Amino acid sequence: MTEIVYKLENFDTPLENSRMIFLAGRQGQLPRLLEDLINSPKLTSRVLISSQRSEVPLLFKGAWSAVFNPSDGKDWQLVLTYCLYMTKPGIIVVEDGVHLPDGFIGRLPFVQQQAGLQLAVCRQICQQQPASLLAAADTIFLPLVEDLAGADADGCLAVLKQQLGNGGASLEQKREWLREVRSAKAALVWTRIRERSSGGAVYWFDPAEGGCDGPRIQYIGKCMKALADQLASKN
Repeated sequence: MTEIVYKLENFDTPLENSRMIFLAGRQGQLPRLLEDLINSPKLTSRVLISSQRSEVPLLFKGAWSAVFNPSDGKDWQLVLTYCLYMTKPGIIVVEDGVHLPDGFIGRLPFVQQQAGLQLAVCRQICQQQPASLLAAADTIFLPLVEDLAGADADGCLAVLKQQLGNGGASLEQKREWLREVRSAKAALVWTRIRERSSGGAVYWFDPAEGGCDGPRIQYIGKCMKALADQLASKN
């Protein structure tokens, strides 16, 4: 059975050399963290793969090293070549509405020997996410869910089921995770980075904050600690 790990802890895993998916809710808002990643002074290259059909506005509208709007195989080969040879460290941001060809992510280097490349794919949670995209992800940021009976909640549960499988956590348990973080105005994030469990682990994060510290993060941490104590007292 795949071990499922839900941690009532703030997500602070390093995201260097990683493949991330940022899922926006029905309002199309992406977390502040993405803006901070793009704005990082450590980066020397910032690539945007754009789509005219995007319904998720990017928070960052600054200067990009390159902007691509690929439409066929030749365009994607150009994008791949540029990303492979651009100055590192760098980040590749894929807008919502872009159809990533099969195998594209697998051809990008995300190994320690070629350090310094990040990929951030933006999507709407209400869309059915391609299995190949979710399988390639190291970390998936879910949106803040206000309505536990709404489309955003259903989308989050579908992603969690695909990433975690059915073993170790029931549908009602996953709904409870959403309920817990909603009370603190936080959201869930799944990651496989540095996790012992083959199914990865689920943490919480603050969509309104970019860092892993600060008054609001500390406040949410206290809320989640109180929830953890309540759950422990019921067992």
